[in-house]
Amino acid sequence: MRILLSASALVLTLSVSAFAAPSNRYEIRYNSDELTIQSGVERLERQIRNAAENVCNADSARSLTEIRIARECVSESERRALDVLHERVRNANSENGSITVASR
Repeated sequence: MRILLSASALVLTLSVSAFAAPSNRYEIRYNSDELTIQSGVERLERQIRNAAENVCNADSARSLTEIRIARECVSESERRALDVLHERVRNANSENGSITVASR
């Protein structure tokens, strides 16, 4: 995992083995308030799950091997992004930020 700092937001880039192309990534922006309420966290979790499907091109997998690789990619991308989200919730980070879900 690489941590990239910018003036306006903290961006975490998550890498996993993937069926997807190396440049596939999706950034989910959030306000710090969302980390302190359950509905905000749940919304971010849903966005992470959807982004993992997209960055891993899960819909384009056709063969059994491609489907297996895409599922592994989705699972790993989602797990890493959710770990980042839950760490930020635990730390109750007072800054706005974003989480980038990416395939390797």
